[in-house]
Amino acid sequence: MHLTVRYALSGAALLAIAGAACSSSAPSAAPTAAAAPGVAAAAPTSSPTPMPSPTPGATPGAEITPLPTPQSGTLFEYTYAVQLLESGLYKDAIPVFTVVIRRMPELASAWRGRGVAYHNEKQLDLALEDLNEAVKLNPKYADAFRDRGLLHRDMGQKDKAIADLQTALTLYDVVRQARQRQEVIGLLNEVRR
Repeated sequence: MHLTVRYALSGAALLAIAGAACSSSAPSAAPTAAAAPGVAAAAPTSSPTPMPSPTPGATPGAEITPLPTPQSGTLFEYTYAVQLLESGLYKDAIPVFTVVIRRMPELASAWRGRGVAYHNEKQLDLALEDLNEAVKLNPKYADAFRDRGLLHRDMGQKDKAIADLQTALTLYDVVRQARQRQEVIGLLNEVRR
């Protein structure tokens, strides 16, 4: 039995990936406006004012620590991994999620995705490790709690399954995520029998 995968690219995940990917590229030149046909372009009124070069030497007490930036392809790899997962190609999704995790280990949705793929490939211990990491990175990640609850159910750990599913239920928004809440309520009823 394969788990039903509804895996949406959350806005936060896309912003995290896109923002990090975009920060690794140099800014482009400012666009120039073209003159309308038949109208002469305005000439610049002055030449740019030269800025003084910074003087070498360190500012006392200030340290510059470069931020880690993933390669720009991480967004595409993450999207590809999600597509593989949604297509039921779990074995193929695992190494792609692994690449994303190596580049962005703080991305909880990548850990969750790989955990779901492991679960569907019956690698339950690896699935549990990844879903635990997703929950650790984002303690308000309702989908990760739901998926970990399903994993606990399949591992025969009824109490843990109920606890995770109840947590997911409290984290889902009552209005915006009503469908997910209904699904979890159904799962809770199933596990409690």
